[in-house]
Amino acid sequence: MDTQLESPARFVALDIREHAAHVGAVDAAHRVVLRPHTIARAELEHWLCHNLTPADAVVLGMPANPWPLYDQIVALAGSAIIAHPQIAALIPTFQASADPRDTLRLARMHAAGLVPALWAPAAAVRDVRALAAQRGRLIQQHAAAGATLEQLLHEYHARPPGHSRLAADRPDWWARLPLPAAAAQRARDALAAYNRATALLRELDQRLLAISEGEHWRGDIERLLVVAGMDRLSALVLLGVIGDAKRFAAAEQLVGYAGLAPHTQHRGAPSGRHELRATMLDVTERALRHSPEWQARFAELERRIGSGRAHLAIARKLLVQVWQVLAAPAQALGNSADEARERQVRPAA
Repeated sequence: MDTQLESPARFVALDIREHAAHVGAVDAAHRVVLRPHTIARAELEHWLCHNLTPADAVVLGMPANPWPLYDQIVALAGSAIIAHPQIAALIPTFQASADPRDTLRLARMHAAGLVPALWAPAAAVRDVRALAAQRGRLIQQHAAAGATLEQLLHEYHARPPGHSRLAADRPDWWARLPLPAAAAQRARDALAAYNRATALLRELDQRLLAISEGEHWRGDIERLLVVAGMDRLSALVLLGVIGDAKRFAAAEQLVGYAGLAPHTQHRGAPSGRHELRATMLDVTERALRHSPEWQARFAELERRIGSGRAHLAIARKLLVQVWQVLAAPAQALGNSADEARERQVRPAA
């Protein structure tokens, strides 16, 4: 969360490069109080500790990984923000030239309240985001390996034994298949990748579920469980990606952030936060399996706009419910379990 300071003595701008950092500062009247100069990256931590004070308001030009530096600055200065990447449109030479004097332009914009700031999530939110992103990568690896195994089964007309769709738990059966050398190698690689991703996903899901029981998350997760198709794991991933729901003034903003707005569905590759979109599609699948009301709503939409767009429409409506739950005061949602179940199955208009 961005910290705030009523009357900073200095507005400090930091431009972080690979091997050096440019720094400069002005006061509230835009007078230079710290001449722009360059600091070696190896000396930056020492400089911050000995020069920043609680009377400073710092703006950090966004490095590749801003969070360790941001956390350090927050502990030393009175306030800190991270400049949004769109700052490049306002100061085209910022982070593009070697002139440290550009930091004064950023510092003066900061003093005037004109710097677009990146939302800075709390450390707990950043941790869940990182785990959710890792989970997304594992799911993609799992799906890719599974697709390779399925292709090989189809190509060589092989039928796995038992009830396993891919016989991923039967490497002995795969080894006995009369496959050409290249196909056999593909099968071994895909089988190893599939089982590795399966094990890592199981372990990661257990870790996320343990996190979901923590005090930081428990209350919001319990509230989100009233949404049809929601489970604890999906709720935690959503909370990590969304962060503070109050930063979205309306549900439509969150829908756009997820890449689920209707006008984004005709532009080729989906835009928006992948983890948010993928999680809402998972929630939608569960809602359509278990909620007769949502099944009826889907059937109506499917007749009009087709299956794919109907799924996206249901995901969009469920995400609106997520925003409504998170944006409403906790007491406004009611405390009755019966009320919660009633809300869970009632589709939004």
